Amino acid sequence: MVYSYEVVRPFVDAEDNKPYEVGDIYPTDITDERITQLLHADNKYNKQYIKLVVDGKNTKAELIEIADKHGIEVSENDTKADILDTLEG
Repeated sequence: MVYSYEVVRPFVDAEDNKPYEVGDIYPTDITDERITQLLHADNKYNKQYIKLVVDGKNTKAELIEIADKHGIEVSENDTKADILDTLEG
């Protein structure tokens, strides 16, 4: 299962005061709570700060697992291409 996070809006991380610029890679070893805050804009600014970047070499099952981990709704009936589009949407 290969994925990463890319910064889409500059910010200083509240957890370690590290500054991030657009295009920077954000660490993947973060809590589900932090994923929700930064990926799903569940923060005091209501802004998305990172996006999910998924490797197209993942299997469909792996993509579904990545979606589940990130609280992104996909269906097993979706094509692999549709799931990739949704994940990177």
